[in-house]
Amino acid sequence: MRMHAAPAGGALWVQMPLVMIESLGIKCLGSVMGITGVFFTLGAATSPVATGRIFDVTGSYSIAIWSFVAMYLICSLAIFGCRPLAPEPMRVRAPAPSPAL
Repeated sequence: MRMHAAPAGGALWVQMPLVMIESLGIKCLGSVMGITGVFFTLGAATSPVATGRIFDVTGSYSIAIWSFVAMYLICSLAIFGCRPLAPEPMRVRAPAPSPAL
């Protein structure tokens, strides 16, 4: 039996660095990837344990699934809130000083 990968399983690993570069620039990519990697690892380590505990207490996975859906929606809102890097300096740049008379 031949196994196939999920249709869009690799999209996350390609798109997230592109979103980070567009929003924060290439100079910050390593730092941001490191910070997000720590949180990704913590979530990947604790979510199976938390899901198992929720199932043990409630006898259902529905609370765990809906809480993960809520977290994904909150994260997607945070991603949509990121501004592109190029126009950002123009938005926060101080106006040129007027010549003194």
